[in-house]
Amino acid sequence: MVRLSADRLSSLRVRNVRLFLLGQLVSSIGTWMHQVAEVWLTLQITDSGLAVGLVVAARFLPVLLLGLWGGALADRFDKRSILYVTQSIRGVAALALGIAALADAASAPLIVALALVGGAANAIDNPVRRAFLGELVDDDRLLNAVSLNSTVMATSRVIGPLLAGVLIGFVGVGWCFTLNGASYIGLLVALRSMTVAGRRRAERIDGDDGSVREGLRYAAAHRSIWLPLLMVALVSASAWNWETLLVLHATDTFGGGSTMFTVLFAVLSAGTFVGAMANAGRARVDARTLVLTAGCVGAAMLAMAALPGLAAAVVLLAVAGVGAAMFNTASNALLQRSARGEYHGRVMAVFSATFVGTKGIGGALAGGIGGAFGPRLGIAVGGCGCLGAMAVGWLLGERTDAVVPAVDDVPPPGVGSKEMMA
Repeated sequence: MVRLSADRLSSLRVRNVRLFLLGQLVSSIGTWMHQVAEVWLTLQITDSGLAVGLVVAARFLPVLLLGLWGGALADRFDKRSILYVTQSIRGVAALALGIAALADAASAPLIVALALVGGAANAIDNPVRRAFLGELVDDDRLLNAVSLNSTVMATSRVIGPLLAGVLIGFVGVGWCFTLNGASYIGLLVALRSMTVAGRRRAERIDGDDGSVREGLRYAAAHRSIWLPLLMVALVSASAWNWETLLVLHATDTFGGGSTMFTVLFAVLSAGTFVGAMANAGRARVDARTLVLTAGCVGAAMLAMAALPGLAAAVVLLAVAGVGAAMFNTASNALLQRSARGEYHGRVMAVFSATFVGTKGIGGALAGGIGGAFGPRLGIAVGGCGCLGAMAVGWLLGERTDAVVPAVDDVPPPGVGSKEMMA
């Protein structure tokens, strides 16, 4: 059982972190509600696994194509101002789909088009938001802040899908999108309430022109950056397509409906919550953590693909969720720590393009395989991808030169960087 302690919550001593995480929680619940409803509506309209995969691809591919420029913007301009714009665009796109669905005017092309708009805004928003969190704390609290952010995301993954299931069943799918549009107000208010003096800014150094190319060169030159990125690419493209895989698994394998789909997703999300909280109190993380957790998720997915029965799927989904959260949090923290401040935004942009963008490719792949050959094969492909990432990490070296320090190493109140405590 995960035990809460002051160490596990140390970054919450920073006011700006508290505001950021609260805004994230409200907004992310709406986002997960939207994503679950989006794939369900697409399946209802088209009855096609491939169509579901294409919607997921439209949501994430813009991050792969445009995300690197988001990182360049993050290193050149005020991150909070950028987030005002991107969060507003995503909210408007969600409201537009909600209005269309409530008016019974939603179609597959419209869903794809609005997914592309939201995805394009997310391509800028995602790396900027990740880099912005890194500005709010000193290095000693970095792993804890990233872990608590992952915990917030995991919590929203539990609440959002369950709310989507209730809303779809009682008032209709359109309200999921409408409420998501309204949820973006939460993060906008939190951003507006932050104390500017409590944020760190990186200074530009000689030889860095602020370009995407320079950021890529920097990432390629450091093993502590490119190795985690390579592992993330493998698991994200093959396995991190749960919306597509689970909606097909619930309907095609088990003959269920929206309730079964949202319950399965909530079980997975509960596992990610446990994994994120476990990482919040870990002694340290390095590339060995990525090796072990990728192997855990891969084994769970292969077992889920092979074993019949809903009970086995529920247990294995929870295990996969724990491993996935620990993998995601460790990779994020390693990259946050490895990137020098002046390259921070661009390195996090490469991470976002890798982590989120390749899900677009994987979503189309999972939808096509699941629709044509059954969801079990799609799940098995994801498991193989995770085991491949484990092998890459093992062969290329379990450890890197970046080790994120222990939460226990956090200095007591009053010691360290006082400007962080605004």
